[in-house]
Amino acid sequence: MLVTHLAIRWRALYLFAETAMLGSTGLHRVNPAVLPIWSERVLEVNRPANQLLRQARLRRPSPGGSGQPMSRADLAEAVNLWLYEQTGKTFTMDANQVGKYERGENRWPHRHYRQALCAILGAAHPAQLGFYPVRTPSVHGTADALLALPTVEDLAGRDGMDEPFSTETGRLESCTPDRRQVVKLIAALVAAAALTPAESDAVSVFGDANRRVIDDPAVLAGHETIADRLAGMYRSADPLRLLPLATEYADRLAQHLDADLMTEATAARLVPIVVGVHAQIGLWSCHADRLWLARRYLSIAHEVAMAAEGATLQAQAMGALSYLHSSAPRGGTGGNPHRTLALLDTALATATMADSFTRGWLATWRADQHATLGHLDQARRDVDFATTALKRTDDAATAGFFARRNYGYGMAGHLNSVRASVQALTGQTRQSEQTFAEVQASAANARRRVATLGHQAMAAVALDQPEAACAALTRSVSWAVAERYGMGLRRAVGVRATFSPGWSTLPAVRDLDDQLSLVTAT
Repeated sequence: MLVTHLAIRWRALYLFAETAMLGSTGLHRVNPAVLPIWSERVLEVNRPANQLLRQARLRRPSPGGSGQPMSRADLAEAVNLWLYEQTGKTFTMDANQVGKYERGENRWPHRHYRQALCAILGAAHPAQLGFYPVRTPSVHGTADALLALPTVEDLAGRDGMDEPFSTETGRLESCTPDRRQVVKLIAALVAAAALTPAESDAVSVFGDANRRVIDDPAVLAGHETIADRLAGMYRSADPLRLLPLATEYADRLAQHLDADLMTEATAARLVPIVVGVHAQIGLWSCHADRLWLARRYLSIAHEVAMAAEGATLQAQAMGALSYLHSSAPRGGTGGNPHRTLALLDTALATATMADSFTRGWLATWRADQHATLGHLDQARRDVDFATTALKRTDDAATAGFFARRNYGYGMAGHLNSVRASVQALTGQTRQSEQTFAEVQASAANARRRVATLGHQAMAAVALDQPEAACAALTRSVSWAVAERYGMGLRRAVGVRATFSPGWSTLPAVRDLDDQLSLVTAT
């Protein structure tokens, strides 16, 4: 019964996500989550013609005034003109190139051409013009491939993990030894979705053939190891670097929920993996300020958890989903605070029998939202509750993304940052300054520093301290840019939006505005 319920609800949600991203035509069944951020070279195989692009062109009149539809040459000329106006550079698209796109010979044009074609043909996204990245066959293998993976400690903190990564091509920009380690991890994670070497030869990247029965305990153990390895990278890895990989793995993994012959025992092991991986991707997407991607993966994590058994997993999924709506990471502006608090209230009520770490981080998040909204009594109660819960050690057996060793790396800092905010807003100035300083000195990573500076700035705004608010935001923006922390920038912009209009002429505010304008311009 559980397996059938899961399969029906997952399939409905998956089809809804495909339709929402690709429209109602259903012509191209590709992974919608990776469309904007993953690209590989095009395979030389037979593909259907790109009717979406052709129809979009024919709906446009020729700019020559003939009354005829736009020709391929017209479109190429319009693209070159648009790009010259936008970049000041000369491009040389011609009718032959447009023909290749329409015949499906090239499904993923260069970024500049995709942008120009969308602008000229009125498309909000390349998928509406039939464009999607087509990947070469991956190197498949069994769960044994995990034995050759580098450890998280090998990867985290190395110089190679901090070097540029192209979100347009999905490729590392060079191939240093550290980069080869990352490529190795990517290949192994994708390979883990294959069951046996024999099957892997016949499994395409996006095809229905990927939906296999995975009742083999060794395969399930492999997925558990992969999910835990991926979760261990949550602390240190750049989300933009790993989101293309992680979304591919998550989508292939979740397709196993369609398996008609999956046993109850397999579902009991598979569902927590699916929920944890999707929640991690959703939160990573929030950090990268890819909220549309976060909405998809956090919603799936929540849906799968609620369709299964296990109050703790349901509480964890509800807590993760609440981040999508929270006004706290937006600097107190935007979001849906009522929805956030409703989810966290329900999660904490559901988690009465959960481990103390789970209850502690849920209370920390609720305290953050209450402090952001100025509900200081409620925030203080949650801070006290979380302090007690996080000190307990009854969660040693917890596995996956929501385990303390993976997700809890910065929870003490988060709690103390909220505590410092409440102290500041209740007049405990000296204690607040000391607590904020302690958080900065012991922060687990730069994201924690940025978030804590945002808390400081929000408290300074509430206390009518413009110079202090600007000082905190200036530092937070610098850190966020250096770390490519999109949510940190969103938080800074949100806090700035709460400034009193009378502050706008102050030198500190002007300097901050100059900094923000430069960041948003680039």
